[in-house]
Amino acid sequence: AKGRSGLSIAEYEDFIQTDAAINRGNSGGPLINIDGKVVGINTAIIGAGGNVGIGLAIPINMAKNVYKMLVEGKSVSRGVLGVQIEQLTAETADKLGIEETEGVLIVDVFEDTPAEKAGLKRYDVIIELNGKRIGKLNKFRNKIAMLGAGAEVELTVLRDGKEKPFTVTLGDKYEVYAAGQTGQSENEQLGLTVTNLTDELARQFGYESLKGVVVSKVAGDSIAAFAGIRVGMLIEELDRQPTSNVKEFNKAMKKAGKSGSVLLLVNNGRYRQLISMTLPKNK
Repeated sequence: AKGRSGLSIAEYEDFIQTDAAINRGNSGGPLINIDGKVVGINTAIIGAGGNVGIGLAIPINMAKNVYKMLVEGKSVSRGVLGVQIEQLTAETADKLGIEETEGVLIVDVFEDTPAEKAGLKRYDVIIELNGKRIGKLNKFRNKIAMLGAGAEVELTVLRDGKEKPFTVTLGDKYEVYAAGQTGQSENEQLGLTVTNLTDELARQFGYESLKGVVVSKVAGDSIAAFAGIRVGMLIEELDRQPTSNVKEFNKAMKKAGKSGSVLLLVNNGRYRQLISMTLPKNK
């Protein structure tokens, strides 16, 4: 099967489902068709005890999109409009007084985002992306994300029952959802910027029920970059102490600077890891 989504195991889901044997430790290995061509990257399994059953692989075109960014020396960019959306249903369409029943309904437009700047509004229904009809919400989100920041897209929107065209230049997901958030702080020692974990950021990055600060920017030649810190990671603890907001993070970093090292517990949305870094001591 193709296009499997709604499994809540990744933010962007468009999996190939296979009954080829995939076991623990196979993630990152290739899914190969009968002609010996790599068609996917093995990613997850669903089954009793997590050891048998259904195998899921990322489609190779999605993987190639990320590969291209990395080879060009770029960080992985996900395009974003800056809206909260949901699948249009027949019931909602009836309430809105429109005959169209396929599309994506805008529930909210976030401040100072590409969507707001382009003029999109709540209750708009997106029915076309770059001249093609929109089906499922998940496929729409994936297409927007894969186009990447800076891409210009043409949207056809139903507003008050009438079709209206909009041109939107996509923003970078991490930058858009970090912009304008209160409690943002840049740490020159580490070479990173962190922001408070809001409800919206938690939903976007998959950090519901967790506490910490989100990495919104990493300088290229910084201590954080060389240690493996990436934009979008959640810093949950600093020197074995919980850090629930920017204020706590700054206080702990000031203390760590005096000792000359810091131990971070970070979460990348899939697993946690400890990262230890040596710092220039504060005078």
